[in-house]
Amino acid sequence: MKKNILKILMLLMCGMMMTACGGSDDNYDPGSEGGEQEKDEWNKDNTVNICFITSLSDASANANVEKVANYIKTNDVKLAVVDNTDVTNYADPATCQNASTQLSNLSARFCSFVMEGYKGDNIEGSTIVLSHKINSVQTTPVAEGCFMQYVPTQAPLMTNPAKMKEVAFATVKFTTQEQINAAENIMKRLTGSPTKAVIVGEVKTSLSKVLVNKMSAISGMNISLVMQPVDDYTLFVVGRNWKLRETATTEIGTQNAFLLSIEEI
Repeated sequence: MKKNILKILMLLMCGMMMTACGGSDDNYDPGSEGGEQEKDEWNKDNTVNICFITSLSDASANANVEKVANYIKTNDVKLAVVDNTDVTNYADPATCQNASTQLSNLSARFCSFVMEGYKGDNIEGSTIVLSHKINSVQTTPVAEGCFMQYVPTQAPLMTNPAKMKEVAFATVKFTTQEQINAAENIMKRLTGSPTKAVIVGEVKTSLSKVLVNKMSAISGMNISLVMQPVDDYTLFVVGRNWKLRETATTEIGTQNAFLLSIEEI
């Protein structure tokens, strides 16, 4: 059994496996509460598109993988996160289902699994989907049930999707306040020089204000919530050198694809 687990984790965490969202500006800027929001100019030529596919819940997306893969291929998505792509029955090779591997094969993309933790016979997590091979992935344990994954990669420009821009990208999912507290210094480091990463992830909606307050207290840090927090989870974008400008949403089976237009500022 230990050998089977080790093989699966090595494939998920270390290997790069072979195998693009309609539109409205529904972004919610928590900094606009209680005062007039400062106006600034948006440089669309310096804006990238990153897709986040999620049901904003804890429901497994394994049964939706084929629809998600078809969406990615049809829309030529080049950088995305697909939430709740779990490994089921990991200890039994005969019945094990690896959603990340299936997504990679069906979408003809490179994929990297972002582990969250064990639940019974399953390994819960999400998948970063990339259009090209990468040289390194950095996964940092944050707290119990929480890992942050950083990938130096590329994302398509909003005004010219055929042209790619280098992006230091990271993702994480917060379900407890302890995780948010433990992640503060990691987020400070990744978003600062020289990395200047943009972090796109999910937070339990009941904890969204905790995250906003924590990030807003850091000098120069920008945080945006994707739409008003109403579901179980809320999407967020964090970065000192990045700012969420626009969101477009498309329904894909049991999930939604959020196309996030994020400007490097």
